Amino acid sequence: MDSKESRTTAEHGAASADFAAIKISGPDRIEFLQGQLTQDLAELTPDRPMPAGWNNPKGRLLAIVWLLDWQDAVWMLLPAELLNSVVRRLGMFILRAAVTLEAAATPVSLRTSISHENTNLNSCFNESFYCLETADGATLLVGDGAADAPAELSGDDWRLAHIRSGRPWIWQTTAEEFVPQMVNLDLLGGISFTKGCYVGQEIVARTHNLGRIKRRMYRFSAPENTAIGAGDTVYAGGKPAGVVVDAVGSELLAVVRIESLQQGLALDEAGEQMLQIQPLPYAVPESI
Repeated sequence: MDSKESRTTAEHGAASADFAAIKISGPDRIEFLQGQLTQDLAELTPDRPMPAGWNNPKGRLLAIVWLLDWQDAVWMLLPAELLNSVVRRLGMFILRAAVTLEAAATPVSLRTSISHENTNLNSCFNESFYCLETADGATLLVGDGAADAPAELSGDDWRLAHIRSGRPWIWQTTAEEFVPQMVNLDLLGGISFTKGCYVGQEIVARTHNLGRIKRRMYRFSAPENTAIGAGDTVYAGGKPAGVVVDAVGSELLAVVRIESLQQGLALDEAGEQMLQIQPLPYAVPESI
């Protein structure tokens, strides 16, 4: 038996769904972040939050974040397990910029949808809290909220909503693994191809200009009781063909070689734990 098969889900080191916020303030905050993130910060407004990627110089994602313009600052929401490394590394780029960067003490909690009647992601905010829907059925609440704030959601249910919505996160086990287009960040409005330079921009732009991505993120289901974790290898014909982005239970997102979709994909070299492709709520151009 493959050693991966014998591990339980608890032993598998599943990513924590805990979230945190980085608060970036100061008069140079927009200019500073404009040179770091894939998103065009000039379009960020209080009522228009944005997803964005932060890359290393080779164009590989260190984190995926949601950006909020709130309380005279830019807030970056991200998995708590990445907080310290992102604060430390991002702080190295401040140099002489008039920017203050800090791990915010304000709590970030996992909630249900703001409104189940709306099909588009939306937000609501005041001076006390900011409520942001990051996937269909899943919301991040920054602050203590109010009596009528959305109900709390378990970590697994919150992550599962993102898997089913095809909205990825980067965890410790997948940091520096993917170019943004591999996890469909371009299809989700998380990349600006018209803004100026930022870290890793040359690689992202070259990938875009080639007009074809060799690897994309798809949604799959696995056999019941299969232990799956972010960063696990996906196989085709006994050879590595991709990487798991996130997984809850038997449902997962994985970045795979597009050509391998025709071969059949599995979570083990022997091909005993076969994957079944599932629909996403948006079109992936190269999908079968």
